[in-house]
Amino acid sequence: MKISFCFLILATLLLSCRHDDDGKMRAELDRIDSIATSGRNRTADSLLKKIDPAALASDDLRERYRLIDTHVRLARNKPLDDTAQIDQSIGYFTKNNDMASLSRMYYYKSCIYEKDAKRYLSYMKKAEAAEKSADLPWLRAQVYTNIARENYRSGAYRTGIEYGRKMLRIPTLDKHVAWKCSACNTLAIGYLYSGMKDSAAYYLKKVEPFISQITLKEDRMNFYTNTGIIYINLGLNEKACDMFEKALKEIPSALTRANLAEIYCILGRKAEARKLLKEAWQDADYSIKSEILRIYGVIAEDEKHFKEASDYYRKSQTYNDSAVASRKTEEVIAVQKDSDSEEEARNRDTKENLTLGIVAAVVLAMIVIAVVAPRRRIN
Repeated sequence: MKISFCFLILATLLLSCRHDDDGKMRAELDRIDSIATSGRNRTADSLLKKIDPAALASDDLRERYRLIDTHVRLARNKPLDDTAQIDQSIGYFTKNNDMASLSRMYYYKSCIYEKDAKRYLSYMKKAEAAEKSADLPWLRAQVYTNIARENYRSGAYRTGIEYGRKMLRIPTLDKHVAWKCSACNTLAIGYLYSGMKDSAAYYLKKVEPFISQITLKEDRMNFYTNTGIIYINLGLNEKACDMFEKALKEIPSALTRANLAEIYCILGRKAEARKLLKEAWQDADYSIKSEILRIYGVIAEDEKHFKEASDYYRKSQTYNDSAVASRKTEEVIAVQKDSDSEEEARNRDTKENLTLGIVAAVVLAMIVIAVVAPRRRIN
C-alpha cells in the first residue's frame, strides 16, 4: 500500500513536470508567433530552428508549431515541405473550433494557390469568414487587400474598391501605418483602374506622409514604388520620379534602378538613365534585363538611331523569352512536387479529403505593381 502510494505521488509529479514543460513551450511558441506576425520573420525563423517539432508532446503544440512555420516559410519565400499538412491543420483547427488559427491556415493556403484565381479567392474568402469569429485585425487587413486586388485583376473594380473601404474601417487602423498605407494604396489603384483619377490622386496624397514611418525597409520601398506607378498613370511624372528616387534609397537593386531609369527616360534625363541601367544590369534577372534593353531601345529610337533601337528591341525579346522559359521550368518542377505530394496523400489513412496545392514561392501583404514587371510583395 505504501509502495502504491509512493508510485502515485511520483506519477503525479511526472505529469506536473510535463504540464509545466508544455506550458513553457506554448509560451515560447506564442512569443515566436508574435514576432512573426509583427513582420520580423527572419528572427522568428531562427527561433523556430531551435525547436525540434518531433519532440513536441501534444497535438496542440505540434499544430501551433506548424501554423507559425507555415507563416514564416511563406513570408520568407521558402517552399513548404508538405502542403497536405495545411489541410491536416485546417481539419484540426476546425474540429477544435480554433477560428483564429483556422482563418490563418485558410489565408496561407490561398497564398499557395496565387496562380489559380478561383481557388485563391475561394480560400481567401474562407479566411475572411473565419476571421470574423476570431478578430485578428492584422489578418483582416491582409485578406481585404488581397481580395481587393484579385477583384482588380478580374475587372471587378467596384468590389475591389469596397474591400479597400473595408480596410479603412478596421478599428485599429490608425495604430498601424502600414495598414493605412495599404488601404489608401489599394483604393488609389482601384480608382485608377476605374478611370476616377481625382479619387486616385486623393488617396495617394493620404499615403505619402506615412510611408517614411513604416518600420520595414522592404515595405517602404514597395509603397514608394506603388505610389510612383500610379503617379505615372496619372501623368504626374515628376511626382513619380520623387517616389522612385525614394524607393532606390530604401533598397538599391536592379528593380529600383530600372524603375528610376524608366522615369528618367520619360523626363528626358537620358544620361542619368543610362548610368542607372548599366548599374541595374549587373544584378538583373532575365525579365529585368529584358526591360533594361527595351529602355535602351526607347532611348536609341528617341535619338533617331533606329538600327540600334531595333537591335535592342530584338535582344529585349530574346531575354523576355528566356524569362518565360525559366518561369515555365519552375512551374513544371512545382507541378511535379505537387503530384508527388498527392500520391503520398492518397496512401495515407485519413478521414479528410485532402486537396493539395502547388508549391509556390510567395511572400505574406500586398501586390506590388512595378514599372519593370508585375511583382507580388507581401510583408
